[in-house]
Amino acid sequence: MSTENHPYKEYGEIKADHERYALTLERMPGRLAGKVLDLGVENPFTPLLKQSYPELQITNTSPNIDFDTMALPYPDQSFDYVFSFEVIEHLINPLWNMQECRRVLRDDGKIILTTPKGVFPSFMWMDTHFHEIDRGRLQFLFSRAGLKVIKLEEFNKKPSYWLKMGLLRPVLRIVFGGWFYAEIEKEQD
Repeated sequence: MSTENHPYKEYGEIKADHERYALTLERMPGRLAGKVLDLGVENPFTPLLKQSYPELQITNTSPNIDFDTMALPYPDQSFDYVFSFEVIEHLINPLWNMQECRRVLRDDGKIILTTPKGVFPSFMWMDTHFHEIDRGRLQFLFSRAGLKVIKLEEFNKKPSYWLKMGLLRPVLRIVFGGWFYAEIEKEQD
């Protein structure tokens, strides 16, 4: 895939985070079928999802969609699943995005989401993150969007991964960091 049309996406070996992809797939349901909206452009995780879940019809979003301000260009209740892998931490307004995900999700659908655990002061966040959300705020975000959590787990990589990246930040990521994996559904009125 050319990065020419996707200026913020350079998927080299470091950014193509195969260990995190495997850890995410381990947590996902054993069988999924139906229509999926995968937030973001096709990336190195997309082929793994297609291989693991051949019965899914995966639609990726355009790189021109501003998830903070624009409505998703799909009718209400269009998808059985919405995948949001490593997206909400990059948004100024993740509540709007979660409300839009809820809107395009079928009533019996599910959102599957990962995001870094928000355990650090902002000066330790990745440069591209507006938010790193802790467990309580994440649950509050979902609730405000009219969603309820059916599964929320924490996971982390092996310490050897982090130690390749320096000292202070990686050691703190080993001890305190990692990611949240969430499965979310619509709160029924």
